[in-house]
Amino acid sequence: MSCFSSAYLNIIIQKSTLKDYNKSMTTDDLIGFVQTAIKQLYIKDKDLITRDLCERCLVHRLAFYLQLLLPDFYVDCEFNKSFIGERTGSKKLSNTINGNYVDILVHKRSNNLGENLLCFEIKKGKNYTDRDKDRKNLEILTSSDRFAYVLGFYVILGRAYERTKLELYSNGNFFKEIQLATR
Repeated sequence: MSCFSSAYLNIIIQKSTLKDYNKSMTTDDLIGFVQTAIKQLYIKDKDLITRDLCERCLVHRLAFYLQLLLPDFYVDCEFNKSFIGERTGSKKLSNTINGNYVDILVHKRSNNLGENLLCFEIKKGKNYTDRDKDRKNLEILTSSDRFAYVLGFYVILGRAYERTKLELYSNGNFFKEIQLATR
C-alpha cells in the first residue's frame, strides 16, 4: 500500500505532460468528476441498476456521463490499442494470448505518452471474479513507464450510490479508498 498525500498527488498531476490538460485541475477536481458521473448513473439510470443489468451496460452509461463532464478527452470502453511512437499495437495488459482490456479509458488517442488521463475497472458488488487482475491492470496503467494514466479508479457498484466503493490508483500503486458523499 502506498502512502501518498493528496498534496503529493496534486504535484504529480500538475507535472503531468498532458499537452491540453487544464493545469488548474487538482486530484480533488478529477475525483469530483468521477463522483458526479457515478451520481448521475444512480440518478438517471436507477432502473438499470435495480433491474440488475449486466456490467457492460452500466459501464457504458458511466462512460457516457464521464464524456459529458470531460469533453476535451475521448472516453472509450474496452479500448484495445496502444500507440508507441509511430507504432500501433494491442493494449495488452497481460501475457495471455488475447490480452485483457480495461473497462473505461479517458485519454487523447494519440501517440504521445502523457496524454492519458483516467482509467477505470468496474465490477458490480456481487461479482468477485478477477478482482485482483483488475487491480493489477490499474497498477500497470498508472505506472509511468508504459501507459502513464494520471489516475486509476476501481469502482465496485453497489445497489445504491452510497454503497458504491471507489479505490484510487496513482503512479502504479493503490493510493486510497474514496468515500462517496451522501448529499
